[in-house]
Amino acid sequence: MKLPHLFLISIGLMFGLFACDSATDEEQYSSFFSNEELSYPVNIEQGKKLMENRCYVCHNPSIPKEQLIAPPLIQVKEAYHAEDFGHFLADMKRWLNHPDTAYTKMPKSIEQFGLMPKQKYSEETIDLIANYMFRAQIEAPEWWSGNNQGNQAKEHFETAEDQGLHYAMSTKRVLGMNLMGTIQKSGTLAALEFCNVAAIPLTDSMSQKHQVYIQRVSDKPRNPNNRATGKALEWIEKFKNDFKIEKEVTPITERIDDKIHFYYPIETNDMCLQCHGKSNAISNDVAQQLANLYPNDEATGYEVNQVRGVWHIIFDAD
Repeated sequence: MKLPHLFLISIGLMFGLFACDSATDEEQYSSFFSNEELSYPVNIEQGKKLMENRCYVCHNPSIPKEQLIAPPLIQVKEAYHAEDFGHFLADMKRWLNHPDTAYTKMPKSIEQFGLMPKQKYSEETIDLIANYMFRAQIEAPEWWSGNNQGNQAKEHFETAEDQGLHYAMSTKRVLGMNLMGTIQKSGTLAALEFCNVAAIPLTDSMSQKHQVYIQRVSDKPRNPNNRATGKALEWIEKFKNDFKIEKEVTPITERIDDKIHFYYPIETNDMCLQCHGKSNAISNDVAQQLANLYPNDEATGYEVNQVRGVWHIIFDAD
């Protein structure tokens, strides 16, 4: 599927769009309006988890300012500020139903990033994410408060876990930005070609940049060069069990001689399912291309919020 310019893409990924095009503007707005409190029990942490899974592909607050492809969520929240939740939700849904300049409260962001594509999610998902955005303190990028040092790699790390996470997340950003750019310009099929040709070289380039060993490995690899072995397999199983019981996930580090071995889970989100989901989530043309590129592919059948593998990073111990 070819996507247009990515304005608020994760917000687009968050919300379903259900209004009838034939209705008047006022009728559409009224149909979106809800009471300040939702009509069913809500755990605000559900909204946080949904927001992180669906939005942080592009809106992760750790993304450097110069690499943004959509405004940070705190900027969205401020732009759509309302005195009560009902109006906040209604304004959001009206914009998302018709993502064009007539309905936006962020015209400068449209100039910078372009219009968002329509995406559909359940009404409950809409409610939960909007509820969290409205009521909770949204994490802000460091540069948002004027601290531009947050865009630069740190020279010192308090712990080996922090150091490993820095390498993993910076590599994830590079891969993610290139992948999303390919999808934006040429569609999902082109993204498969990108992963086939460029994913490992890009990871290797980040290894060179940081002067460390970086690899993404899986117990169900698409590329056989990414098959997990030894300790990586053990930690994949541990992370899977932690996810099942909703245990807080923390990095694993092991010191072997003068090296630190760092492990951290690679988690699926909605975007992943276009190529890694169950058969009913993968389009026929993508499935055919997967068969052509990866005749021994094992990396399908996933749902959102599952462990698809781990980051394995090796660097010098202090």
